[in-house]
Amino acid sequence: MKAKATVLALALMAAVLIQVAVVSAAVNTNGRVGVMPAFVDGEILDLNFKEFPPASADAILAQRQAHNAIYRADDCMPDGEMFISVIDASEDNLHGLWSEVQIVFDNPAFACQQLTSVDAIQAAAEDGLITLVPTEIIYRCSIIGPQ
Repeated sequence: MKAKATVLALALMAAVLIQVAVVSAAVNTNGRVGVMPAFVDGEILDLNFKEFPPASADAILAQRQAHNAIYRADDCMPDGEMFISVIDASEDNLHGLWSEVQIVFDNPAFACQQLTSVDAIQAAAEDGLITLVPTEIIYRCSIIGPQ
């Protein structure tokens, strides 16, 4: 009876460990799981992309650490397509902190569309075609290379 209880306890522990491992793998965005495409000056590159938790982002913003912009437009592309992020990258900061700026397509004459460079985004904003809304979301992004 004691051996049967021990085997049952070991089987239960193994099942719990497997479940924890599966859940952890599903929510972990480190490594290749966090890779996503982004436009840099019209070229699609792969980024290793990880969002900081709100408390960490608040600390980064409070310290006013330098960060580049990553432009995103959530939930606006037709047919459920994803808007591919556009990053403001320079040769001297290819691995760093990035703050999210949401692109809002609020001009009826300019429907949601994929913009592929920071210059195009800034020109559309200057022309009143889109609105840029800074957020308090901070990412760690490393450019991996061409897609």
